[in-house]
Amino acid sequence: MRTHAHPLAALAIAASAVIGLAACSSDNGAAPTTSKVQEAAPITVDTAAARTDITTADTTSATTEGTSASTGGSTASSVLPTPDELIAQLEPLLLTPEEVGPSFVKQPFSDPPGGTPCGIEVESTYPAYAITGTELVEPEPLLAMLEEVRVYPSRDDAAAAYKLAVTGFSCGSAEGLTLGTPTDLSSQLGVTGVGISLATDQYEGAIVIAQDRDAIFVFQFQAAIGADTSSVPDPATVATAGIKKINDALTG
Repeated sequence: MRTHAHPLAALAIAASAVIGLAACSSDNGAAPTTSKVQEAAPITVDTAAARTDITTADTTSATTEGTSASTGGSTASSVLPTPDELIAQLEPLLLTPEEVGPSFVKQPFSDPPGGTPCGIEVESTYPAYAITGTELVEPEPLLAMLEEVRVYPSRDDAAAAYKLAVTGFSCGSAEGLTLGTPTDLSSQLGVTGVGISLATDQYEGAIVIAQDRDAIFVFQFQAAIGADTSSVPDPATVATAGIKKINDALTG
């Protein structure tokens, strides 16, 4: 894990903990970005809803053909992709700098562990099966955005982790960080999700935490207080676009 001293430390460290991210910044001093959110049975396709779980969305690689010893017929069984295979499938579907703002640049993504600002440990309670994400920064004005996708062994695990993450951001304040009341954004996002404002005495931002099937999506936004953010869409709009981009690609 890279550690750097920076003015966003209070906001970043507290916010990062919701589902396991700690604050990091680029070595050139650009704004750091952080993430605001047990049954290991393989996931199967939800054909009734025509929506595949993230872990089995690639039906070509997730299905193997076998020969039945008793009947001689072909059978198909679900094969859970490895975390690395899943990450390789998801990384090209993350938002690009151009999709967020004209001056954003990509920074290395990292996922160090941590706890929520309200003292709740999500990752240790519900470990993610695979984690990937991207960090985008606009140096002038100082703006930062992180998108993170955390895939779980089951829908139940993802739902439980989501609820715990939201609870971990619902205490109002912690260590110099002011937390807004979670706002239901489900109708705009198209999936279950909330938005939560964050602020220190110098910086402000928001976290959008959403859950769909066996995955949690996290989008965090940070800016210096008073910075002109008119060149970028609002957090809920960016989060909606990011979730839709992945879902459209995986469901065809």
